Amino acid sequence: MYFILAVDDFDYMTDKLLTALMDKKAGFDGDFMRRIVKCIKVATDNTATFEFINHNMIREELNINGS
Repeated sequence: MYFILAVDDFDYMTDKLLTALMDKKAGFDGDFMRRIVKCIKVATDNTATFEFINHNMIREELNINGS
């Protein structure tokens, strides 16, 4: 029964994400990224999709050539 149970944890994970963002210091922090980003998918069309712990996603174009 436990395996078929659908859990809606959006509100909980959003609160967790907002708390992490409020505690963020300036500069890159790998530990911070591990806490808020569930996965990053890089596509062949030079875009990256970031999926956060609350399942929201952001898709960004990558500047691969440095121009």
